[in-house]
Amino acid sequence: MFPDCETYMPILNTYQILEGLVPVAFALIIWKILPDNPETASFLEKHEKEFIINRLALETGSGHGRVTNTDKVNWRQVRAAFNEWKVYAAAVVYWVCMRMTRQSLSG
Repeated sequence: MFPDCETYMPILNTYQILEGLVPVAFALIIWKILPDNPETASFLEKHEKEFIINRLALETGSGHGRVTNTDKVNWRQVRAAFNEWKVYAAAVVYWVCMRMTRQSLSG
């Protein structure tokens, strides 16, 4: 594509480094800004926090609104995960996207 690749390599390397620094910078900013749980989210109103906490309590194994590291995983939970349609939907989306990426590189 380029007649003299060695001429363009420093430019491409600089571009790749800058392209990689953007997501790292955003990750550090989001890590500091994003709250850990609904109780510490300053942008939520009281009724919104209560709604989210109640919904999390219904959907998580601990019943306290959050999944903790002390919760033990058992086979019933594993079976329940494989009965969930979202697991299969995520697998299909991942498979389709990876297939498209490989085809664009090899085509």
